[in-house]
Amino acid sequence: YTAEEIHKSQKLGVTTHVCIPNPASTAPDKAYNVSEFKYNKEEDYYTCPAAEILKTNGNWYNKTVYRVKQYKTKNCKNCSVKVLCTKAKYQKIIERHEFAEALEINKNNIAKKPKIYAQRQAIVEHPFGTIKRQWGFDHIITKKSIKRASADVGFIFIAYNLKRIFNTIGIEKLITLRAHFSIQITVQNNDELDYILVEEQDTTFCIITEIYRSAGNVYSMEYYDLDKQKYSIRKKEIKSIKSIRVAGRTMDYIPLKASKPKSYQRHIEKIIDGKIKVYDHIRLIAQTDKNGKRQLYSVVGAGARIYTIKLPDGSYYKINSSDLRKFVVPYMLECEKFKNSFAEPITIKNIEDAVMKYNLSCK
Repeated sequence: YTAEEIHKSQKLGVTTHVCIPNPASTAPDKAYNVSEFKYNKEEDYYTCPAAEILKTNGNWYNKTVYRVKQYKTKNCKNCSVKVLCTKAKYQKIIERHEFAEALEINKNNIAKKPKIYAQRQAIVEHPFGTIKRQWGFDHIITKKSIKRASADVGFIFIAYNLKRIFNTIGIEKLITLRAHFSIQITVQNNDELDYILVEEQDTTFCIITEIYRSAGNVYSMEYYDLDKQKYSIRKKEIKSIKSIRVAGRTMDYIPLKASKPKSYQRHIEKIIDGKIKVYDHIRLIAQTDKNGKRQLYSVVGAGARIYTIKLPDGSYYKINSSDLRKFVVPYMLECEKFKNSFAEPITIKNIEDAVMKYNLSCK
């Protein structure tokens, strides 16, 4: 910080308590250092320890950093204690810069409330000691510009703040706060929120933090609603949920076996939406890791991956050569726009491209 920054902070109403190094001892006898000269603000002069008055001509002189006024007296030349006060040949000159009053106010603040300054040292100073001494960041790696050096320092401070948060409030509390924060920043746009859909008129917008599976089936969930209340859904209630969206990915409750649409239903991820829908039977799991970050895991069961296709009439078919040839392809070719625009034979390899093309052409 600088004296100017302290001055600006005080103008904003901030009571500053920052360390200001004492001026260097320039007098042969420290009893005559500049700090021992008393300043009279009302009449703008200094009184020296020998009771002489040092006045200014009122002019400001430009120095390297600040402007200064100079204070001096002709009586200095013949003063009996001059040799104790200065090494100058003629007289001692005191320079007072334009922000000196801000430093004096800060000094008085510290003197009035030393406990606050001690607290400031404990709170503010130790991060720099930790970063420089314990972590070893005692210099900046990137030195090509202030902008790049600031990026270096920024990453260091982010790491320190995160570690401080972990140690202060703990991982569990951080996970809760993160869920609350996620709701706050997305509540204005339901398209960015998770949801749990039982019926079209009964949709719960939320932030889902946990989804657990057993044998491919979702058996429990945890989420925060828009009022920041935490809820859990267990196995018996899961079956009533028709659709779940978590982190932009959707799972619908559909038959595990297309040939038995009324039994073996599971929440399966929908990878293509539209008039024709495609589902991938991977096991989508949501969990919050030890660092408080929600992760989605796509777990494939034993054997080859299974895909299911849902036609607009509500029928389900496994995506295999037989079902494609008998049911899916004939249905898709009924749409003339799609038939004229998709020239390739529809196979297992290109069915996803074909469905996306169909959904665009045959709305």
